[in-house]
Amino acid sequence: MVHHYPMAFKAIRLDSGDGLSATFVPGAGMICVSLELDGEDYLAQRGGLGEYVESGSTMGIPILYPWANRLARDSWKFGSVPARIDPGAYRVKRDENGLAIHGTLAASPFWKVADASADSDLASAAVRATLEFGDHPELLATFPFPHRLELEYGLSGRRLSVRTSVTPTGEHAVPLAYGFHPYLTIPGSGRAEWQVSLPAMTSLETDPRQIPTGHSSPVAARRFELAGLDLDDAFTGVADGAGFSLSDETTRVSLTFDRGFHAAQVYAPPGEDFICFEPMKAPTNALISGRDLTSVEPGDTDVAEFSIEIGEPMPPEAPESGSEEQVAAAIASPPVAAQLESGRGDRALHEVRKARYRLGPGDPVEEVRRVALGRVDSAVSSLRQIPGGDQADAIHTARKDMKKLRAVLTLVRGELGKKTYRRENERFGGAAKKLSESRDAEVLIATLASVLEDYPQDAPPVDRLVADLEARRHSVSAEGADERLEAIINEVADEIEQGGSRIADWPLRHSDWSLFEDGLKRSYRGGRKALAAIERHSAEDGLPEPGDAHTFRKRVKELWYALRLFQDTWPDGLKGPTEAADGLADTLGRYNDLSVLLDEIESRGGADQDPQDPGGEDLSVLTTAIRDRQAGMLEQILPVARRLYAEEPEAFTARIGAYWAA
Repeated sequence: MVHHYPMAFKAIRLDSGDGLSATFVPGAGMICVSLELDGEDYLAQRGGLGEYVESGSTMGIPILYPWANRLARDSWKFGSVPARIDPGAYRVKRDENGLAIHGTLAASPFWKVADASADSDLASAAVRATLEFGDHPELLATFPFPHRLELEYGLSGRRLSVRTSVTPTGEHAVPLAYGFHPYLTIPGSGRAEWQVSLPAMTSLETDPRQIPTGHSSPVAARRFELAGLDLDDAFTGVADGAGFSLSDETTRVSLTFDRGFHAAQVYAPPGEDFICFEPMKAPTNALISGRDLTSVEPGDTDVAEFSIEIGEPMPPEAPESGSEEQVAAAIASPPVAAQLESGRGDRALHEVRKARYRLGPGDPVEEVRRVALGRVDSAVSSLRQIPGGDQADAIHTARKDMKKLRAVLTLVRGELGKKTYRRENERFGGAAKKLSESRDAEVLIATLASVLEDYPQDAPPVDRLVADLEARRHSVSAEGADERLEAIINEVADEIEQGGSRIADWPLRHSDWSLFEDGLKRSYRGGRKALAAIERHSAEDGLPEPGDAHTFRKRVKELWYALRLFQDTWPDGLKGPTEAADGLADTLGRYNDLSVLLDEIESRGGADQDPQDPGGEDLSVLTTAIRDRQAGMLEQILPVARRLYAEEPEAFTARIGAYWAA
């Protein structure tokens, strides 16, 4: 049965013969605002339709179009077609980092209902709406690919189906990166009573801005209690027919990726009684990264479908003889493992706790040794058990583990003494340095590409520079396939393991705050000193020396790792500073990458190439662009850095110590 009834916007309600109804608002983005069974709504309303229309704050089931989640920057190119999101672009919403999020169709008034109907026995109903993207210049200004977009919702039994079709109407293929954001809930119960089931997928590592870094790992299908977990996790490799579900003791809400959606975001912030299993055509940032991005050619139509069904609860899991290791592996799969609380019993959860990069409530000395050994175990395991020969991921993981381990050393260096601290720091730092060559070659090329994107039409000629950098990368890649790199990896794994064997002998005596006080104070003081060096150059309207910026980044990373270690002392109070330090370190890292590229260019003569050399390249435009970009970054860096290092070292250390003692 189909009902049309007036609201602030005209709405359409579909009814099935089994007590399920769904309500849609075409004039507000063709959003599904409710999904009710016997009068109870299974979609979280959050701020409601009014807030969605006014600010784009999502609720119900909105379509995120033409991209789901975030884009890392405002310019990109697909095929021969450049695209750019200008400041103030039509209906583009920005996240807390200034990144364009969720596309341009939030609460869009451009949808036209094509038909709404019910079958003869009123057991099912459907509504179909279209949007001619090419008819709206304000939409094409941001996504310059004319096409027809069609949405069809069907209701039958206790199942809602959602079918999306994209048909190009111009001469170019249309990239497909859209998605949906269903806010699922179970009325009458809360997340403390909910279980979640996820299919086998590929987990994507993301940076602090929730942008995939390029690193990934397969994860097994798994089932877990939602409770206090904080989920905002990216996946790809989702198979057609894969099922996600939310269940309590009486009801299960299942979402199936029927066809065409092969990426997902699982979102469930703590304290909120909803979870989102987000069907996506491509992973976050795919329009820029190109990862798993597909398109539809002129003359074709792409169709993707997902469905939501309300049914019986998940049956209890039957224990299997000898399956403890399988259970442990499933629980420890990212991204859930890092968030599981330590007190839930059994050996599997004990292994998860052992690897947590947090100082727990136990004896501080034993907690320090546990965290340090966890980083050693992770690094050695990555280097010696490279999945499918993926050396790049193994090296990346091991280098991060060594940075975390050195941050622990910095925190307790007052207890270790100068000699022991220096010896251990050099050992673990030297091991990480041996693994850096392959990354350095990749970073130069990626950084150059990002700078050239500022010049989509008039990029300076850099063919020779690019060719040289590519040759260097291929040289390193060739080494990566031979026995030499394998020997280096084995050598580094041995060194890290040997260092780990001495962690039990670290001379740690005080089982109170004094164990950390001196190291934290020194680290924070070092950060303030490094910031002062940056400030001096800023006051002179200049850029800091590359060495000064690099030193400041190291101090900020130290602080970030320290705050993460103390996160459990007051999660809400330390969340803001921890995220600020993380974002600041990321920006400083990109600033440093630009400095490395600048050094490379200047080592080639910069703008002083021989004008008689027919292959010579005037790189002065490029060096100017790099310095301009660094100047812009500095404007972002300084306000955050000043707040992060606003306290005197003694006051900052005392404050964290008070959280520890509380």
